[in-house]
Formats: sequence, C-alpha cells, structure tokens
Amino acid sequence: MFPALFIMLTLLFFAFQVIPGDPVRAIFSGEGATTLTQEQVDYFRNLFGLDKPLHIRYFKWFWDALRLDLGLSIQTGAEVTKEVSTRLPVTSTLVIMALLITIVIAIPFGILCAFYQDKWPDYVLRIVALFALSMPSFWVGVLVILMFLYLWRWFPPLDYATIFTDPWMTMKQLFLPAFILGVRPVGVAVRVVRSSMLEVFREDFLRTARAKGVIERLVISRHALPNGLIPVITFFGLEAIILVGAAVLIEQIFAIPGLGTLVVDAVKARDMYMAQGGMLFLFILSLVVNFIVDVLYGVIDPRVRHEYARGK
Repeated sequence: MFPALFIMLTLLFFAFQVIPGDPVRAIFSGEGATTLTQEQVDYFRNLFGLDKPLHIRYFKWFWDALRLDLGLSIQTGAEVTKEVSTRLPVTSTLVIMALLITIVIAIPFGILCAFYQDKWPDYVLRIVALFALSMPSFWVGVLVILMFLYLWRWFPPLDYATIFTDPWMTMKQLFLPAFILGVRPVGVAVRVVRSSMLEVFREDFLRTARAKGVIERLVISRHALPNGLIPVITFFGLEAIILVGAAVLIEQIFAIPGLGTLVVDAVKARDMYMAQGGMLFLFILSLVVNFIVDVLYGVIDPRVRHEYARGK
C-alpha cells in the first residue's frame, strides 16, 4: 500500500504541473470575472505557494498530504481536507451499496447457473447477465431518469443526506443510483461465480460428501461455496475499485454531492488543490478496498492463514 501511495502522490503532483496555463488566471477568467492585474496574480500565486520552485512545491505537497493537510481551494479558499471529508461518506456509501447489491444478486444467480448447468435456468440467467454486462451504467442512469421523469415526474433530489445524519434517508436516496451502478458488475459476477462453482462441483470431496448422504443444500453451502469464493472475492475486490471510478459518472448523472462531483467540478475550474485532494482520497478508498480483500482471503480460506504462519 505504501509504495502505491508514494507513486500516486508523485503522479498527482506532476500531472497537474504539466497542464498548460496559470491556475490563478484560469480561476478568474470566467464570464463576468474581473481581469486581474499582474500584482494581483503575483499575490494569489504567493498565497497558494505557486511561486515557489517545483521541487520545493513537490516536497511540501508530499509532506502536507501525509499529514492530510491538502491546502486551500484556489477557487473558494475553503480547506480541501474539510471539503473532501464531507463528500467522502457519500461516495463510500454509494460504492458499498452498489457492491452489496452486486453480491446479493450475483452469488445466488451464479450458484443456480452452476447447479442447473446447460438447463433452462442456466440459459435464462446467462442471457440476463449478458444484457446487464452490455449496458453501461451512465446510459442506464440517463434512461432511468428519463423514464421516471416521464411516468412519475420524478427527478433526482437536489440535497442528499449522509449516512451520519439520516441513514434511512441516505439508503432511500442512494438505492437507485447504487442499483444502476451495480448492474454491469452483476453481469460479469454471475459468470465468474458460475465458472468457479463448476470447478468446485467437479472436485472429489464433493462426491465424497454426497456419497456419505449429505443433503445437497449442505453440500453447496458448507463445502462448495467456501471453496469457490476465493476467485469470486478477487473479482469483487477488483470490481469495487472499478466502482469507485464508475461512481464519478453516476454522481454526475444523479447530481450526488460526492467525491466524483467534487473532482470533476474542480478539474473544470482548474482548482488544482481541490482536484488533487479529491483524487487522492478516491485512490485511498481503492487501497482500503484492496486491503480488505487481502484480509478476507485469510478469513475464508484457512490455507492462506497456514501458509502465512509457515512462512513466518
């Protein structure tokens, strides 16, 4: 995690340095904005530390980022860390809900496909998975909004609650965006679960369990499912990282005040410190998800714990 964080901090800094133009002049160059004099430009560049040499700005950005001091927004003057911390719970809740919806739908469907291999339930569910896989989240989101607007005059709310202020309202407001965000992963996950379970169904220990008279429900739940979950967990871990990026589009479509919306607005306004802070926290969220997946390997598969203990 730490080498990845170091590389990301470095890339974030230099990515915004190679963009042509002056961030200060870009902020004040909108329609109706007052033209700044050179003295005013120099004042703002000094205020935000843009007049210092590149290497000094890099080491200052790196050290401040490690202390979660991400500076001030060039556009509004607000503290970047404070603004990002208010948006992070919204995006985290959206991604977690989408991942849970994907898991709840995909694992039972994948098990059914494997259990009824090459029979009509398998064919039907695989066709449904193929349709889900073929529909991009942003297209489904726009289509759903247009349909709801036409049928029920419904439109996404302008103000979203957070999980800390009103959990129930947050669940109701984010369920539809989370469901749409999880549509495409369901299509992939069903096929992954099906393939993994089919491999486990061919193992000798399942035939032994059936020969001992264990009922089929216990054969699947106690023997097949735990052994087939390792590749599935790997998939869901990678998919959760993809969902963090896909959430940016969904937040734009549903006007959700999350990190994705913050980053897009900051990039449009050339507010480099706000954009850097938002992207950094999105990356940290991906790192945390990756770490949780690694821990789950040992929780589900005892062989991972035994290998670690033997190596230690």
